[in-house]
Amino acid sequence: MPLILFSNKLRPNIYGDSYNSIPVGKQLPGAAQNIASFWTTYIIPKGNLKGFGGGLGLYYVGDRFVDSANTLKLPSYLPH
Repeated sequence: MPLILFSNKLRPNIYGDSYNSIPVGKQLPGAAQNIASFWTTYIIPKGNLKGFGGGLGLYYVGDRFVDSANTLKLPSYLPH
């Protein structure tokens, strides 16, 4: 099949607990609570360019805090 799609969503456990120095229940600094991506690739199946292809992708990073007290938040973004 010449078209390939791939996507994922990640929601890691990024909160302080008794095993680290981050206050219990606070989000780890710099760690986004939600991360998602979508990628697609197309490969030409026949003709002079058989096997040649290209792809596109999109990556999303959710809000994240700058400090361990969770007082300053950086906005979500789509890298480019």
